Amino acid sequence: IEDPSLKSKVLFTITSLYQRVTLLSEFRFWGGSGNIANYNVPSVINEQNVFKTFYRKARTIYFYLRETEAKNNKLVSVSTQSACDLSQIKDKTIDYAFTDPPFGGNINYSEMNYIWESWLQVFTDVDEEAIINKYQGKKSEQYGILLTRAFKEINRVLKDDSWFTVLFHNSSEKVWNVLRSSIEDSGFSIIQSQTYDKRHGTFKQFVSNNAVGYDLVLHCRKKRALASLKSHGPFGDIRQFVTSEIVPRKEAFRVHYLHVNREDEYDYRKMYSEWIKREIGRGDIEISFEKLTRIG
Repeated sequence: IEDPSLKSKVLFTITSLYQRVTLLSEFRFWGGSGNIANYNVPSVINEQNVFKTFYRKARTIYFYLRETEAKNNKLVSVSTQSACDLSQIKDKTIDYAFTDPPFGGNINYSEMNYIWESWLQVFTDVDEEAIINKYQGKKSEQYGILLTRAFKEINRVLKDDSWFTVLFHNSSEKVWNVLRSSIEDSGFSIIQSQTYDKRHGTFKQFVSNNAVGYDLVLHCRKKRALASLKSHGPFGDIRQFVTSEIVPRKEAFRVHYLHVNREDEYDYRKMYSEWIKREIGRGDIEISFEKLTRIG
């Protein structure tokens, strides 16, 4: 293909098929498929016709490009860069910021991008990739430093009364504390939090006991005077939390398996997310997901 514009669109379409047409595509009971966060072939794969999938993708992308060109006359700026340096954006000019940063070491994004980056011959510069990764020599300390640098840039470009939202999840109390410290050290306070259930669970969540799966949405604003709230110690306090917050709503935390032959069980994933939602703005998180399941 000689036309540079057409070539880029076709290449975009081809690389977008990775999640659907390789052996890494995981079969899902409710329909569809998706890629997994590693290079292991999933237990149950979803096999699709490559040409039909390409046609569906190309048609969807064409529809999007046609509709946005016809209806959207607003200026949009798209950049691929490190969030640690947003120097092209002036101070206090942004109304709202949303970020979905890497969840500690859960997914190694630069490594998982390697297949389509090989097609494009453009590879991620991992120096400022905010992640916990032993091969990059990044522990929780380096992860926190990079998060803080990115959040400080967000603080700089946001207007004073604007909101900043962070979508996050992890099963480690240490990673949660790194995130909380980064938010506070960058000049924000967590004002509100809520759980976010993606509904579409993974195969592991259907066949494994209480795999972690709920995200938290943290709504932040530039720092203001807030009363310091302290917890009352890890184990006693969480038992009181379960008694007062979980038991009265216990049916909301019961999992019914529709696609596999498993007995109903309590959803510790949801319980842990509710615990984090309550504690994240108060101080250090002292309970990991593993500890919670042992307490339960």
